[in-house]
Amino acid sequence: MNPIEIWVFGYALTRGYPAPETVPSGLWLKVGKPDQRGRFVLRAFDTAVLSELARSIAARARAR
Repeated sequence: MNPIEIWVFGYALTRGYPAPETVPSGLWLKVGKPDQRGRFVLRAFDTAVLSELARSIAARARAR
């Protein structure tokens, strides 16, 4: 596990969130709040990954 993954798992544990899920771009942390379903944590800064993630989030928001 790299330092970012260790941090995310610790963050989830200390706040009582479920264990983060591995996704292609990094990790998904389910927060479960009404105004915030979850958080993406990227393993590294990559503009291509960030752009694709933003497009996928926007597409899901339009589909609702």
